Amino acid sequence: LTLYWFCQPPLALDGADGSSVVWDLRDAPAVDLCLWLATTKKAPPASALQPGAQPGKSHVLVSTFEGITPASAPSVPDMHIEALQLPEGFYKNVTVFLHAFVVPHGRPDASPLRHEVVIISRQVVQPNRRVHKEYLLGAPPAGADSRREEEAAEAAIGAHPVASLPKVVEVGFVAEPRPLNRTGLRQQGLDRYVQGKQIRLPLAVNTLVSPRDEYAPLVKGGKPLSLELRLRSLGL
Repeated sequence: LTLYWFCQPPLALDGADGSSVVWDLRDAPAVDLCLWLATTKKAPPASALQPGAQPGKSHVLVSTFEGITPASAPSVPDMHIEALQLPEGFYKNVTVFLHAFVVPHGRPDASPLRHEVVIISRQVVQPNRRVHKEYLLGAPPAGADSRREEEAAEAAIGAHPVASLPKVVEVGFVAEPRPLNRTGLRQQGLDRYVQGKQIRLPLAVNTLVSPRDEYAPLVKGGKPLSLELRLRSLGL
């Protein structure tokens, strides 16, 4: 019971007063949530944020959830990206980062309201690389030439860990529309997010939805990568 109460958000009992703080995006208008893949923790250069900009060597805009109102916890369709196109540098067994930006709606080059960076890749040995696939009839079925080439490219790296990407990523807001007590936030170690009379809660990013054996290897010539992006907001 004590743990339960400790995990509850410290609400301002008397409503919004001089000692309370409010979520800075509580009354924010529509925003865009832009998701990038990168081989560096550094943010994309300003030139890459311009509408119609060409993909860079280290940053790729994967997708954008557009016109989201942060406080409304909208339900939007998941995004399915097939045959993800990545620059050559992503296939050199490097760490891959996910950059999540929140910007005013329709202004991708504006100063971000949020920017979270997390590692999305993991070093994985896929099951098909641990055990060599054998066909009962000695060869793959007819019309499977492209898949055979993909398997050969993946098998060429052997049973060694290689940077791999999950199939599913969840990202959203940590939302709390009610006024919060400043002292209670300090007791819970959340005062580092407080700025003046507002609290800047970070984005919620979950890259561990997919089991390890579903991670796809970043191998040049291997099976095309796909990615499912889900907008999932959480309460404080």
